[in-house]
Amino acid sequence: MVLSRWGLMFMPNLNKALSNAFRALKSCGRFDCTVWAEISKVPFGSIPMSIVMHELNVPPPPLGTPGPLL
Repeated sequence: MVLSRWGLMFMPNLNKALSNAFRALKSCGRFDCTVWAEISKVPFGSIPMSIVMHELNVPPPPLGTPGPLL
């Protein structure tokens, strides 16, 4: 079994990391991973963030800005 929890999104070479993970699996092995998407696809993060930006009257950060889900 290969397990990656909140790690794949930090790999500088995702293709190489995934290739190595799958190569390490035994026949019929399992690969489990968890990653975040951009904040617009994560309601429990985007809703509070939009409320805070509205209340503080600030624009959203520029694309690519590191945040709690990136």
